[in-house]
Amino acid sequence: MNRYITRILNLTLIIISTCGPMHAQETGDQLSPGMVNPGYVEKPAWFKDSFLDIRDDVNDASESGKRVLLYFYQDGCPYCERLLKENMSQQNIVDSLRKDFDVIAINMWGDREVVGLDGNETTEKNFSVANKIMFTPTLQFLDEEGRHILRLNGYVPPHKFKVALDYVSLKKEKDGSFRDFMAANCIVKLPICNRLMILQSVSPADPCWYFLSRKTVHPVMNYIMMFWHSPDRKV
Repeated sequence: MNRYITRILNLTLIIISTCGPMHAQETGDQLSPGMVNPGYVEKPAWFKDSFLDIRDDVNDASESGKRVLLYFYQDGCPYCERLLKENMSQQNIVDSLRKDFDVIAINMWGDREVVGLDGNETTEKNFSVANKIMFTPTLQFLDEEGRHILRLNGYVPPHKFKVALDYVSLKKEKDGSFRDFMAANCIVKLPICNRLMILQSVSPADPCWYFLSRKTVHPVMNYIMMFWHSPDRKV
């Protein structure tokens, strides 16, 4: 009988020791010292070490001539990792972010306390829900009054990300929409077929259209000629 009791106790200890770290991984901020969540990616050291009182963050940024950028993420998100490692490794982007923004990371599943612009206390998780964060990364830019200027849902490639930073840092929201600003300033190099001149967009969601020649890439501002081809018809 004692032998069976010993086995049961040993099994219980194994279950406790196994489930403990799993629970810690779920709670995020309660991990044991030296442990990290699966998929965790280190944030740049120049991100603001915020107490997550968004009102104070907006005031601090305004006093420094900056604006607040809220970076909503989750561990294990491949596009969050790509944003940090690809976009935020480019010097012109890093320079713009450090000069013009206080970047604050918010874990969409996190339990850290957040004080919203309304003064109400909540958690990162509930704050994300209140801001309708559906996927990551999501970037929210706030002005000096805490108003939302621009929101980028999902990963944005470096050339478009830099245009977004310029739009917010230069306060171009006063002059027009981000879509118009993007169309006027978004330039990207695309594959060019020999001497053929092409009118093409980067993606169906990209408002930028481009007139391509062998040596140059220019955004089309005023005139667009579109040719439609149905895959069901022979040309």
